[in-house]
Amino acid sequence: SSECQTGQDMFIIQSGQVKISKMVDGNEVILAVLQKGDFFGEMALLENKPRSASAIVHEDCTLMTINRQNFDRMVATRPQLIARLTTTLADRLWSMSRHLINAQIADPVFQLFDMLALQLEKKRIPTGPGTSYQFDLTPYDLANMCGIPKEQQAESLIRLQSDSHVRFVNGKILVPDCRELVKQAAFYRKQNNNA
Repeated sequence: SSECQTGQDMFIIQSGQVKISKMVDGNEVILAVLQKGDFFGEMALLENKPRSASAIVHEDCTLMTINRQNFDRMVATRPQLIARLTTTLADRLWSMSRHLINAQIADPVFQLFDMLALQLEKKRIPTGPGTSYQFDLTPYDLANMCGIPKEQQAESLIRLQSDSHVRFVNGKILVPDCRELVKQAAFYRKQNNNA
């Protein structure tokens, strides 16, 4: 589905991956990569408003469609769905405010660091000392999440790759020490506020 499209269906991912993105000043900004069990399109169903972002199927994907009638029936028979919706909406509000903070960081490399920290927070990855994490994200996915213009991406990613806090392994991003990366990102955010 795409932005501004009307439609009152919500979708639950049964298998595969869906990328949620939005066009900002002509650049595609990836807001989230959703997996099995995640849902999207809930705002159109709850508010009867046009879609606010695009959903792009990332790989072979099975979706369960929930329309208004199904939704009312599911809410009546499965009260845990309301708890799940509430938690997800709260998480998305938090995520939106974090994305706004990220968008205000002037240096694209600081932005890339902060976005990695944001993704670790979002996925609730433990950040104990020496904990590493392999992302299922390419460096260009990360640059698009930050809304870095295409012409600046290559140079920014070369600078990112030269930093010891991040490695590129088989085209994907590996963080050797999550705690160190989170500390570094917090330092960069502070630098940005003081600038």
